[in-house]
Amino acid sequence: MQTIKTSRHVTKLLALPLLILTSYAVHAAEMPPPPGVLDSYQCVFQPGKDMQDLMSARDFYVKQAAKADYTTPPAYIWQLAKGDVPVDIVWFDLHANLAAFAASADAAAESAEMAAANERFESVITCQSGLGTVQTIQQRSEVSDGPVFISSSACMLNHGQSQQDVADLVMHIAGVAEQMGDKAPSASYIATPITSGPATPDFYVFSANANVTAWSEFVTELRTTPEGQMLGRHFNKVFDCSSSMWTGQWAVNPES
Repeated sequence: MQTIKTSRHVTKLLALPLLILTSYAVHAAEMPPPPGVLDSYQCVFQPGKDMQDLMSARDFYVKQAAKADYTTPPAYIWQLAKGDVPVDIVWFDLHANLAAFAASADAAAESAEMAAANERFESVITCQSGLGTVQTIQQRSEVSDGPVFISSSACMLNHGQSQQDVADLVMHIAGVAEQMGDKAPSASYIATPITSGPATPDFYVFSANANVTAWSEFVTELRTTPEGQMLGRHFNKVFDCSSSMWTGQWAVNPES
Protein backbone atom coordinates (compact mmCIF):
# COMPACT_ATOMS: atom_id res chain seq x y z
CA MET A 1 0.00 0.00 0.00
CA GLN A 2 1.26 3.48 -0.84
CA THR A 3 2.52 5.42 2.18
CA ILE A 4 1.71 8.94 3.33
CA LYS A 5 3.31 11.41 5.70
CA THR A 6 1.16 11.81 8.78
CA SER A 7 0.51 14.33 11.51
CA ARG A 8 0.72 13.72 15.25
CA HIS A 9 -2.99 12.83 15.22
CA VAL A 10 -2.49 10.05 12.70
CA THR A 11 0.49 8.60 14.50
CA LYS A 12 -1.68 8.45 17.58
CA LEU A 13 -3.66 5.68 15.87
CA LEU A 14 -2.56 2.16 15.88
CA ALA A 15 -4.08 -0.25 15.93
CA LEU A 16 -2.97 -2.91 17.72
CA PRO A 17 -4.86 -2.73 18.79
CA LEU A 18 -2.53 -3.73 17.85
CA LEU A 19 -5.53 -3.59 18.65
CA ILE A 20 -5.26 -5.37 17.71
CA LEU A 21 -8.67 -5.78 18.36
CA THR A 22 -9.26 -7.74 17.71
CA SER A 23 -10.31 -9.77 15.17
CA TYR A 24 -7.71 -9.17 17.23
CA ALA A 25 -8.45 -5.68 16.10
CA VAL A 26 -11.68 -6.87 16.89
CA HIS A 27 -12.64 -10.47 17.08
CA ALA A 28 -11.71 -11.87 20.45
CA ALA A 29 -12.09 -15.48 19.36
CA GLU A 30 -9.21 -15.02 16.91
CA MET A 31 -6.73 -13.54 19.40
CA PRO A 32 -3.40 -15.35 19.31
CA PRO A 33 -1.45 -15.93 22.51
CA PRO A 34 0.09 -12.68 23.76
CA PRO A 35 1.89 -10.82 22.46
CA GLY A 36 0.29 -10.82 19.05
CA VAL A 37 1.44 -8.53 16.25
CA LEU A 38 -0.53 -6.03 14.18
CA ASP A 39 0.74 -4.78 10.84
CA SER A 40 -1.33 -1.60 10.52
CA TYR A 41 -2.06 0.78 7.65
CA GLN A 42 -3.53 4.22 8.40
CA CYS A 43 -5.12 5.36 5.17
CA VAL A 44 -6.97 8.06 3.26
CA PHE A 45 -8.98 7.36 0.15
CA GLN A 46 -7.71 8.51 -3.22
CA PRO A 47 -9.95 11.18 -4.80
CA GLY A 48 -13.26 9.66 -5.85
CA LYS A 49 -12.62 6.34 -4.08
CA ASP A 50 -14.60 4.85 -1.21
CA MET A 51 -15.21 1.66 0.79
CA GLN A 52 -16.78 -0.09 -2.19
CA ASP A 53 -13.54 0.41 -4.13
CA LEU A 54 -11.52 -0.82 -1.16
CA MET A 55 -13.61 -3.98 -0.88
CA SER A 56 -13.12 -4.56 -4.61
CA ALA A 57 -9.35 -4.26 -4.08
CA ARG A 58 -9.69 -6.66 -1.18
CA ASP A 59 -11.42 -9.20 -3.42
CA PHE A 60 -8.61 -8.88 -5.97
CA TYR A 61 -6.05 -9.33 -3.19
CA VAL A 62 -7.70 -12.56 -2.02
CA LYS A 63 -7.82 -13.92 -5.59
CA GLN A 64 -4.17 -13.02 -6.19
CA ALA A 65 -3.21 -14.70 -2.93
CA ALA A 66 -4.91 -17.90 -4.06
CA LYS A 67 -2.98 -17.81 -7.35
CA ALA A 68 0.29 -17.31 -5.48
CA ASP A 69 -0.50 -19.93 -2.83
CA TYR A 70 0.00 -17.14 -0.30
CA THR A 71 -1.79 -17.46 3.04
CA THR A 72 -3.51 -14.16 3.73
CA PRO A 73 -3.35 -13.11 7.38
CA PRO A 74 -6.65 -12.30 9.06
CA ALA A 75 -7.38 -8.63 8.48
CA TYR A 76 -9.72 -6.08 10.01
CA ILE A 77 -10.79 -2.57 9.00
CA TRP A 78 -11.64 0.36 11.25
CA GLN A 79 -13.63 3.25 9.76
CA LEU A 80 -13.46 6.58 11.58
CA ALA A 81 -16.73 7.50 13.31
CA LYS A 82 -15.73 10.29 15.74
CA GLY A 83 -12.48 12.06 16.46
CA ASP A 84 -9.96 14.61 15.19
CA VAL A 85 -8.00 12.14 13.09
CA PRO A 86 -7.14 12.90 9.43
CA VAL A 87 -7.51 9.36 8.12
CA ASP A 88 -10.47 7.48 6.68
CA ILE A 89 -9.66 3.89 7.62
CA VAL A 90 -7.12 1.74 9.41
CA TRP A 91 -6.38 -1.71 7.98
CA PHE A 92 -4.89 -4.31 10.34
CA ASP A 93 -3.18 -7.54 9.32
CA LEU A 94 -3.12 -9.86 12.33
CA HIS A 95 -0.21 -12.15 13.17
CA ALA A 96 0.33 -14.56 16.04
CA ASN A 97 3.87 -13.31 16.68
CA LEU A 98 6.87 -11.61 15.07
CA ALA A 99 8.00 -14.79 13.34
CA ALA A 100 4.60 -15.17 11.68
CA PHE A 101 4.68 -11.53 10.56
CA ALA A 102 8.18 -11.92 9.12
CA ALA A 103 7.28 -15.07 7.20
CA SER A 104 4.18 -13.44 5.76
CA ALA A 105 6.03 -10.26 4.77
CA ASP A 106 8.84 -12.17 3.06
CA ALA A 107 6.41 -14.39 1.17
CA ALA A 108 4.46 -11.37 -0.09
CA ALA A 109 7.64 -9.56 -1.13
CA GLU A 110 8.67 -12.49 -3.33
CA SER A 111 5.33 -12.76 -5.14
CA ALA A 112 4.46 -11.00 -8.39
CA GLU A 113 0.80 -11.68 -7.71
CA MET A 114 0.96 -9.90 -4.37
CA ALA A 115 2.80 -6.98 -5.96
CA ALA A 116 -0.14 -6.61 -8.35
CA ALA A 117 -2.55 -6.71 -5.41
CA ASN A 118 -0.54 -3.98 -3.70
CA GLU A 119 -0.74 -1.80 -6.82
CA ARG A 120 -4.51 -2.23 -6.80
CA PHE A 121 -4.67 -1.07 -3.18
CA GLU A 122 -2.50 1.95 -4.01
CA SER A 123 -5.04 3.01 -6.65
CA VAL A 124 -7.66 3.23 -3.89
CA ILE A 125 -5.89 4.31 -0.68
CA THR A 126 -2.71 6.06 0.42
CA CYS A 127 -1.36 4.74 3.73
CA GLN A 128 1.18 5.08 6.51
CA SER A 129 2.22 1.69 7.84
CA GLY A 130 3.30 0.69 11.33
CA LEU A 131 3.94 -2.36 13.46
CA GLY A 132 3.09 -3.13 17.07
CA THR A 133 2.31 -5.79 19.65
CA VAL A 134 -1.03 -6.32 21.40
CA GLN A 135 -2.34 -8.11 24.46
CA THR A 136 -5.82 -8.79 25.79
CA ILE A 137 -6.82 -6.90 28.93
CA GLN A 138 -10.24 -8.46 29.36
CA GLN A 139 -12.61 -10.54 27.28
CA ARG A 140 -16.23 -10.90 28.29
CA SER A 141 -17.58 -12.50 25.15
CA GLU A 142 -16.81 -13.21 21.54
CA VAL A 143 -17.15 -10.05 19.50
CA SER A 144 -19.72 -10.17 16.73
CA ASP A 145 -18.65 -10.82 13.14
CA GLY A 146 -20.78 -7.87 12.13
CA PRO A 147 -19.93 -4.19 12.56
CA VAL A 148 -18.74 -3.35 16.07
CA PHE A 149 -18.16 -0.05 17.83
CA ILE A 150 -14.59 0.62 18.92
CA SER A 151 -13.39 3.21 21.43
CA SER A 152 -9.66 3.87 21.18
CA SER A 153 -7.26 5.87 23.36
CA ALA A 154 -3.78 6.82 22.14
CA CYS A 155 -1.76 7.39 25.29
CA MET A 156 1.51 8.89 26.49
CA LEU A 157 2.95 7.67 29.78
CA ASN A 158 2.77 10.40 32.38
CA HIS A 159 5.96 11.62 34.05
CA GLY A 160 7.05 9.34 36.85
CA GLN A 161 5.04 6.36 35.63
CA SER A 162 6.69 3.07 34.64
CA GLN A 163 5.98 -0.19 32.85
CA GLN A 164 5.03 -1.67 36.20
CA ASP A 165 2.47 1.10 36.68
CA VAL A 166 1.00 0.18 33.30
CA ALA A 167 0.86 -3.49 34.32
CA ASP A 168 -0.93 -2.52 37.55
CA LEU A 169 -3.43 -0.43 35.58
CA VAL A 170 -4.11 -3.30 33.19
CA MET A 171 -4.91 -5.55 36.15
CA HIS A 172 -7.18 -2.84 37.57
CA ILE A 173 -9.06 -2.50 34.26
CA ALA A 174 -9.53 -6.26 34.05
CA GLY A 175 -10.82 -6.46 37.63
CA VAL A 176 -13.34 -3.65 37.21
CA ALA A 177 -14.55 -5.09 33.90
CA GLU A 178 -15.18 -8.42 35.60
CA GLN A 179 -17.27 -6.70 38.27
CA MET A 180 -19.29 -4.88 35.60
CA GLY A 181 -20.63 -8.09 34.08
CA ASP A 182 -22.60 -7.43 30.90
CA LYS A 183 -21.95 -3.67 31.20
CA ALA A 184 -18.26 -4.28 30.41
CA PRO A 185 -16.92 -4.11 26.84
CA SER A 186 -16.96 -7.31 24.84
CA ALA A 187 -13.17 -7.13 24.92
CA SER A 188 -10.38 -4.66 25.66
CA TYR A 189 -6.76 -4.56 24.53
CA ILE A 190 -3.49 -2.72 25.06
CA ALA A 191 -1.06 -2.24 22.20
CA THR A 192 2.57 -1.12 22.16
CA PRO A 193 4.23 0.28 19.01
CA ILE A 194 7.31 -1.40 17.62
CA THR A 195 7.80 1.29 14.98
CA SER A 196 7.63 4.85 16.27
CA GLY A 197 8.45 8.50 15.70
CA PRO A 198 8.81 11.61 17.88
CA ALA A 199 5.04 11.94 18.35
CA THR A 200 4.11 8.26 18.50
CA PRO A 201 2.10 7.35 21.62
CA ASP A 202 3.59 4.95 24.12
CA PHE A 203 0.48 2.76 24.27
CA TYR A 204 -2.95 2.31 22.73
CA VAL A 205 -5.90 1.10 24.77
CA PHE A 206 -9.05 0.14 22.90
CA SER A 207 -12.29 -1.70 23.48
CA ALA A 208 -14.88 -3.38 21.30
CA ASN A 209 -18.60 -3.05 22.00
CA ALA A 210 -21.54 -4.54 20.17
CA ASN A 211 -22.89 -1.10 19.33
CA VAL A 212 -22.97 2.52 20.51
CA THR A 213 -25.63 1.73 23.13
CA ALA A 214 -23.42 -0.94 24.69
CA TRP A 215 -20.53 1.52 24.75
CA SER A 216 -22.66 4.20 26.42
CA GLU A 217 -23.77 1.77 29.12
CA PHE A 218 -20.13 0.94 29.83
CA VAL A 219 -19.14 4.63 30.04
CA THR A 220 -22.10 5.38 32.31
CA GLU A 221 -21.01 2.57 34.62
CA LEU A 222 -17.49 4.01 34.72
CA ARG A 223 -18.72 7.50 35.57
CA THR A 224 -21.40 6.67 38.11
CA THR A 225 -19.97 3.85 40.25
CA PRO A 226 -17.22 4.16 42.90
CA GLU A 227 -15.24 1.36 41.25
CA GLY A 228 -15.47 3.00 37.84
CA GLN A 229 -14.53 6.42 39.16
CA MET A 230 -11.50 5.00 40.96
CA LEU A 231 -10.42 3.29 37.74
CA GLY A 232 -10.79 6.59 35.90
CA ARG A 233 -8.50 8.33 38.38
CA HIS A 234 -5.97 5.52 38.09
CA PHE A 235 -6.08 5.66 34.29
CA ASN A 236 -5.51 9.43 34.26
CA LYS A 237 -2.64 9.09 36.72
CA VAL A 238 -0.79 6.67 34.42
CA PHE A 239 -1.74 7.99 30.97
CA ASP A 240 -2.39 11.20 29.06
CA CYS A 241 -4.58 10.16 26.12
CA SER A 242 -6.47 11.38 23.08
CA SER A 243 -9.55 9.43 22.04
CA SER A 244 -11.37 8.43 18.88
CA MET A 245 -14.27 6.18 17.90
CA TRP A 246 -14.53 3.71 15.05
CA THR A 247 -16.69 1.06 13.46
CA GLY A 248 -14.95 -2.22 12.71
CA GLN A 249 -15.53 -5.07 10.29
CA TRP A 250 -13.65 -7.99 8.81
CA ALA A 251 -11.57 -7.38 5.71
CA VAL A 252 -10.25 -10.95 5.46
CA ASN A 253 -12.01 -13.38 7.77
CA PRO A 254 -10.15 -16.66 8.31
CA GLU A 255 -13.42 -18.39 9.15
CA SER A 256 -15.12 -17.54 5.86
